[in-house]
Amino acid sequence: MQTSLPQNLLDRRAERAIRNLNRWSAKFERSVTQRRLHLRERCFIKASLATIQGNEIANPVLGEWRTVWVRNLSAGGIGFLSAKPISERDKPIVIVLGNRRLIYRINRSRPVHDDFCEYGARFIGEGDGNA
Repeated sequence: MQTSLPQNLLDRRAERAIRNLNRWSAKFERSVTQRRLHLRERCFIKASLATIQGNEIANPVLGEWRTVWVRNLSAGGIGFLSAKPISERDKPIVIVLGNRRLIYRINRSRPVHDDFCEYGARFIGEGDGNA
């Protein structure tokens, strides 16, 4: 598992994995018509993620925080990489981007380059500053 690597090495590997995924996506997009409700923007943003424990989204109890690397964003969802698999995929997640705490529900995952896992999640709301 990659979590024992120094943070700067994890960051470089995440960036390389995202570059590889973006290259593949660019080839795929040229040959297939995309049917998306929202424009997807590619990016490389280091962010923090925690799962929401229980069913209380308004005043959530959060699980352990981890670093993730965001590869694309849209008004409807987010795509990101994690060096450590997210085992609680049925629970909502909070991702901190800047000073915003955004709440998502994971709807897909797959293993990708350099032992990272890629996740896609649907936007379900915005948390307050205490989340």
